[in-house]
Amino acid sequence: MFAKDKVWGNLKKQHELANKMYNSFPSDLNSMKYAAKLMKDPAKIGGDYAYNLTYARILAVMNKKDKALVEANRAMQLAGENVRHKEVIERFIKTLE
Repeated sequence: MFAKDKVWGNLKKQHELANKMYNSFPSDLNSMKYAAKLMKDPAKIGGDYAYNLTYARILAVMNKKDKALVEANRAMQLAGENVRHKEVIERFIKTLE
């Protein structure tokens, strides 16, 4: 109920909650499914590399590596010229290989 009332519709809050779930319960499939659901809109319309990278990480732990790679590549595009962000994304992509 909390997520529906306080988080849905606020991309930043959806990202924060999904990221907390990813960091706290990465092996809990139900938590990861909900975190992925939370991240779908932020990754699609948020325009922030961090949203796509978080979504990619969640997809990866759910063994959806092809989709994770797509999101990681979107994150790379959104990172623009920021070398540090690109390095983080590149390290993540290497974990998918």
